[in-house]
Amino acid sequence: MNFKMNKLIEEKRKEIEELSLKLSTIKDERERKLQEARRWSEERNKIHDEIRKLISERRRLKDERDSLNKKIRELKIRRRRLNEEVKGKRLKIRTLNQKLRDAITRRPKESIEHLRSEIERIEWHIQTNPLPLDEERSFIGRLRTLEEKMSIYEEISRIRGEISKLREEVKSTRTESLKLHEEILNLTRESQSLHQNMAEISNKIRELKAKADEMHGRYVEARREANVLGSSYREVLRRIRILREDIRRIEEEERSRKLSQLQEELKKRALEKLKRREKLTFEEFKLLTELGVI
Repeated sequence: MNFKMNKLIEEKRKEIEELSLKLSTIKDERERKLQEARRWSEERNKIHDEIRKLISERRRLKDERDSLNKKIRELKIRRRRLNEEVKGKRLKIRTLNQKLRDAITRRPKESIEHLRSEIERIEWHIQTNPLPLDEERSFIGRLRTLEEKMSIYEEISRIRGEISKLREEVKSTRTESLKLHEEILNLTRESQSLHQNMAEISNKIRELKAKADEMHGRYVEARREANVLGSSYREVLRRIRILREDIRRIEEEERSRKLSQLQEELKKRALEKLKRREKLTFEEFKLLTELGVI
């Protein structure tokens, strides 16, 4: 092999060696970037897992809060109905009070005890004494008058009883309404607490999403750099293959050249022996036969 070809092959081998070192460096750097990408991916996925748990917890709190709010609405409806009942009964009480005042203005001068005593006395007198018809009618008329006066006292007593009953019912209804109001306040505070917890979770989710987006951005950048290094790796590897192919081609050409030179020398020597009528070797005979000389 001549000097020029040796130098060319040496240069190519040196370049291959340099590229191989570069290839190793690129491979190590690419692996480092891939590991970095995997690390960012794992961090991002951990955050996503935490976000999913928080979303599930927020959904649970929302369901609980919605259930409380539904109960609060139902209690408010019940309390509104109770308050309407109180208003209706107070209106009845005012109406009865007016009837009571009217009845009191019609109250007779005689006391109820006096009227009762007179009624009993007249009834006993009628039952125990035979009376002329006119006198009996007079007593019955007197009895009817006393009973009418007595009915006024009975009306007053009945109205007062109704008022007392309605007042007890108003008191009981107001007590129930106040209990419902207290329960509504407690449930409202609980609902507000759940809502506050949901808001805090939502803020935490937003923070984690921002962090996950940052991790994803770093993952994408590391993958992009790894892909660039991968392209560089393939390019350097392609260049090494080209150089090795060049060396193989040059060496093959040199072998072919040497073989041709050897065949030419062998042919020349065989032809000279043929001219001198000397015995040819098997290789010489074969060569001349292939060349069509003999």
